[in-house]
Amino acid sequence: MTESMFQKILRHEGGLVNHKFDRGALTNMGVTLATLQRFQPDATSTDIENLTQDQARDVYLELWSESQIDRLPNLDDDCKEILFDCYLNGGPRNMGFIIQAAINHALHGPTDFENWIDIDGYVGAGTRAALEQLDLGKITKIDLQVQRAIYYCNNVLKGCKFGWKQSDEDDPRTNQNAFIKGWLIRAFDLQA
Repeated sequence: MTESMFQKILRHEGGLVNHKFDRGALTNMGVTLATLQRFQPDATSTDIENLTQDQARDVYLELWSESQIDRLPNLDDDCKEILFDCYLNGGPRNMGFIIQAAINHALHGPTDFENWIDIDGYVGAGTRAALEQLDLGKITKIDLQVQRAIYYCNNVLKGCKFGWKQSDEDDPRTNQNAFIKGWLIRAFDLQA
C-alpha cells in the first residue's frame, strides 16, 4: 500500500462516523471496531474514537498484506489501488465480483456469457488463470471503476445481485441506498 492510497482512503472515509445503516457501525478513518479487534483483540470503541492516523495506516498495511492483491498477475498499480479500495469498502468478495466481471468483459466481451468465468467473488485459481490470459493493461482503471459502480447500484436495488442468483438468505440491502452517492464518488475517486 502506498502513501497515496492511504491518503485517498482517508479522503473517502473521513473521520469518526457512526451511521445507523452502516453495517460497520462505529468507524474512524474507515477502520471498524471489528477490524481493529482482528489485530488488537482487546480493542474497544474508545480505541476507535482515539485512533490515530499512524494506527490506521498500520491496520491498512495489514489489510494490504492480507488482500494479496500484489500477487494478482497483469494488473497495473492503478488497478491494484482500486481493487484494494474495493477490498476495504466491501470485503474480499466485493473485490472478487468486480475483478471477475472486468475479466469477463476483457476476455470475452459483455455478451459472450458461455465463456465467462464464474462471478462468485472468490479470487481463486480460475480467476488467476483468467488474469494470466490477459496482457498487462488489458484491464484498466476505468474498467474496474465502471464494474464497481454497477456493483454498487445493483447492491441497493431490491432483487439485484450483480449477475448471480439471489437466494433466500441474501439481504436485498434496500437500506444501503443512503450510501450510493458516496460509493459512486469513491468508485470514480471524485471529490465529494
